[in-house]
Amino acid sequence: MTAIVGYNELIGMMIEDPKLVSYLEKERAAIGRIRRQFQFAKEYQNIAVEPPRWQNIRNLVFRVAETVDVKNVRLTADTGNAAVLADAGLDKVFFYIFENTLRHGSTATEIRVLVTGDASRRHLVVEDNGPGIPEGEKEKIFERGYGKGTGWGLFIAREILAVTGMTLKECGTEGTGARFEIELPPGHFRENGE
Repeated sequence: MTAIVGYNELIGMMIEDPKLVSYLEKERAAIGRIRRQFQFAKEYQNIAVEPPRWQNIRNLVFRVAETVDVKNVRLTADTGNAAVLADAGLDKVFFYIFENTLRHGSTATEIRVLVTGDASRRHLVVEDNGPGIPEGEKEKIFERGYGKGTGWGLFIAREILAVTGMTLKECGTEGTGARFEIELPPGHFRENGE
């Protein structure tokens, strides 16, 4: 891939014919698509490689926040010291949900992570105060290839969660913000997750 990109750049420096330049642009676009496919395959193959483990939610949220540019958005984790038993890729789930807010929630100023429910049925919730997701797109956003970015972030997030029996859905109201709910199966939640 690196060699192809390098030769494409070299040829681009030598060619002035607009028709040939347009072919090089099409080749660059194809290279970009191939790169994204490789990245998707790499991410997908790492799902369920390691056994599930207990993860402190608050620590995970703030660790992921360091890898995403959330400086213009206030991030809170109202989870206490709770932990979940989940795939080692749980950090990617939060990364993709945060990225979704930052990319599409243009007016969002806050992302909040919280735990809802009772002992029999717990939900891990990530919500924002952005524009929300239209009713007709709530399920489509989880389809591979859908959206304005790479189109696989929320798809992979759902796949990672499914490994440990968790489900992910969007339950927000358009105009008041997005709300992603992760339903936790029995035995996958600890109030005190030290």
